[in-house]
This record gives sequence, structure tokens and C-alpha cells, in this order.
Amino acid sequence: MRKTRLFTKAPKLEQGLQIKIQDNDFEYLTKVLRKKIADEIFVFNVFDGDFRASIGAIKKKSLILNLLKKTADLPQ
Repeated sequence: MRKTRLFTKAPKLEQGLQIKIQDNDFEYLTKVLRKKIADEIFVFNVFDGDFRASIGAIKKKSLILNLLKKTADLPQ
């Protein structure tokens, strides 16, 4: 299975946080990739590295990702 990886502008990522995904990223995950509650993806930003995340809730125009575990640091 192919790994889904998503860039986020969230200023801080750490295990246990929840982040809200909306707009184009929400449409891509739910309409194109057809992700559902409990599906896992990987998220990253330019500060904190990569994290494994699970979809915790899907609303009409947004979804909530639960950050589960850091999987990689930023390259040096």
C-alpha cells in the first residue's frame, strides 16, 4: 500500500496533539483518497519532522488528525 504523506502549516507537531485539516487538503484526503475515520497518514512541517497520524473525526468541511508518533527527524 502506498504511504500518504501530507505537508501542514501547523507551527508545532508533537505526539498527542490534534490538528485540524480543511480546504484543499481536506478535499484531497476525503474525496480523492477516500480516507475514513481511523485511517492513518503521515504529516510533516518544516520544523518538527514526520509524524504518523490517525483521522479522529470527519466533519462537513474539516477533519481532525491525532498525531500518534514521530517517525523521522528533519534532514540536517
